[in-house]
Amino acid sequence: MTLATLGLTLVDPLSVVPFGRDQARQMKMNLAVEGNDIGAFGREAADLRTLGSYVRSR
Repeated sequence: MTLATLGLTLVDPLSVVPFGRDQARQMKMNLAVEGNDIGAFGREAADLRTLGSYVRSR
């Protein structure tokens, strides 16, 4: 992780590289959720479907 942070910090000033210090900072965060909270959106897990099945149904 330290090497990746160093590399991203060094390439930050280069406009041709789309990554930089912001991405290095984000890599340190754990963005995974603890559980499934789909009920907060008023839906059930059975209501979910893949993008492929959605496109095929259209």
